[in-house]
Amino acid sequence: MTKPNGNVERIFELTLEGRVWPCCYYATDAEYPELEGMDISDPVLDKLKADDPEWNNAEKHGLDTVMKHDVFWTHLWDEGFDSDTPPKLCVVACQRKKPDNQDSE
Repeated sequence: MTKPNGNVERIFELTLEGRVWPCCYYATDAEYPELEGMDISDPVLDKLKADDPEWNNAEKHGLDTVMKHDVFWTHLWDEGFDSDTPPKLCVVACQRKKPDNQDSE
């Protein structure tokens, strides 16, 4: 979110394990009834996890380094939301931009 003074405000979730996530939906393993049965797969995050399972671990990489990771400022931020392929979890959970090829339920 850009504030009227031009500063960008960004809120992150930090888990007890030291993982940094863009929101509570990503940060928790809790079951959200509203997401049951929905496809919220994310190939971008799946690749990050496969390449480096600790990619968002602030205890390993440092909080500043993790928060500056490109995925937080592109894929999981306005640029990603406004793309043709926004993160499915963001679309489903927070009604971010809906892909043109996704039908309403």
